[in-house]
Amino acid sequence: MHKNNTQRFHDFIQPAKSPPIVRSSFWFIVVFLSMVFLQPLMANDESQLDALFNQPPVDKETLLRKIKDSEQSSQLAEEKQNQLLDSYRTTLGYLNDIETNKLKGEQVSEFRKLILTPLIKVREKLNKQQNLEIKPINFGNKQLSNLEQMLYAEQANLAAVTAKLSDISQQLSLAAIRPNIIRQRIIELNEQQEEITATLIQQTVENENLQQMEVLLWMLQTQNLAIRTEISTLDQERLSLPLRVEYLDILRQYYQLVVDEISSNISYIQEKVNILKLVKAGKDKANADKLQMELESKPLIIRDLAEKNTLLTQQLNQFTLEFQQFDRDNENAKKKITDIKIQYENIRKKLKIAGYGPILAKVLIEQQRQIPADKAYSIRDEQRKQRISELGLLQLNDNNERQGLDSISKYVQQLVDKHPDIDTTAIHKDLKKLAMSRKSLLEKSKGLIAMNLRLLQDYAYSDQQLHNTVEEYSDFLNRNQLWIRTAPLPNIERIGAIPHDLSWLLSESLWKELSIALFEQANSTVFLLSLFS
Repeated sequence: MHKNNTQRFHDFIQPAKSPPIVRSSFWFIVVFLSMVFLQPLMANDESQLDALFNQPPVDKETLLRKIKDSEQSSQLAEEKQNQLLDSYRTTLGYLNDIETNKLKGEQVSEFRKLILTPLIKVREKLNKQQNLEIKPINFGNKQLSNLEQMLYAEQANLAAVTAKLSDISQQLSLAAIRPNIIRQRIIELNEQQEEITATLIQQTVENENLQQMEVLLWMLQTQNLAIRTEISTLDQERLSLPLRVEYLDILRQYYQLVVDEISSNISYIQEKVNILKLVKAGKDKANADKLQMELESKPLIIRDLAEKNTLLTQQLNQFTLEFQQFDRDNENAKKKITDIKIQYENIRKKLKIAGYGPILAKVLIEQQRQIPADKAYSIRDEQRKQRISELGLLQLNDNNERQGLDSISKYVQQLVDKHPDIDTTAIHKDLKKLAMSRKSLLEKSKGLIAMNLRLLQDYAYSDQQLHNTVEEYSDFLNRNQLWIRTAPLPNIERIGAIPHDLSWLLSESLWKELSIALFEQANSTVFLLSLFS
């Protein structure tokens, strides 16, 4: 007698006919296969249920059609028509909120998945930077001008990285207070949900107008769904905050190490630049002394022109040093402007998010202390104007002399004519050489004066901007410190004591005491006596 497959399977799993090890293995395989194949189906069912529960009671197309029909309807009273249109449009706004919240939720959920790879990479960068051995820079045979260019480049890098570090630190500060803001918002939304639920129940029981009830149910259910989606989005954000904070903190540590490295490089380059400047100054002095000894045996006309060239060379060195100082001052002013604007914007964000309170009051007071003192602005401005006038006069004189040097032979002849008692035949070659040197120095002077004038104008603009920014930020801090609430928050006992305080403030005895005090003060004040008389 042949058995079918079902009967064979039944005989196989019966306890009496199957060994224990076979039955255990069989049921293990069955459970395992059930988990493998049924879990995705269960998850899919959960997502379908979630989508079903989060389905709005009405779609946009229906609402837009209802709005159009209501606007064109002539059977509705104007008041009822306006009520319907307001309800439809409010519901449409809630639908837009739902879409926005869902999109934000998806973005936050995607962020939690995508942040892991950058987090690993930035952690590797941090470990590499921490283990990096800072080696002295190999300058080789670089000249002073090349080292100064390196110094300016490193200073620019330091300013950029410092700004990035400041931005990350501010983001960390805002992320630290974000959980509390999310918690407060969720509490508010839960309270709104309770109110909407109560209104839904009440309207379902009391409202007999089917059309009005349908419109109201659409609006309330859509509002409720908008709140649920916002809570879900906030919850997703709350879950993503630890990863965000960790990522920002690692970035902050990394950029702090980079700032330390660049600062070390700047110190090292600056030290080398200072050494080379001292060496150059020593060489220049030695050459000047040597030239002075050679000139002592020369005629007076040669010595005078050589001394004028020496003074012009010293003037060029002064222009160079001034340019470097003006450039540093200008960059410092621009950096201070950037730092203050960043602080200004961050404080405004904190005020907007966290509101006023004792903690923020301390932050504002500390910011007030850190504002750079700008009392010397008018002095700096006056000094710049005076220096611009001096450079303008020098530029005019140099232009006139440079025009006279267009013809070297004519210039030398004019010098010779001033000393008719000297035989200039033997020194004509030296005079021509000194005249050509002076023409070259005047060309350099022209370029340096023009550079200094442009830089002074740029510095004047930056300093004016700094002055305005400091005044604006200081005024902002002063105005907001007036509104900081440093007293304890009001409670039930304090609110209950308000009527008693008001009655005391308006009491007859208080005003009588005040009047007596004023008259007593008037008796001792000549000016007040004249007023009362």
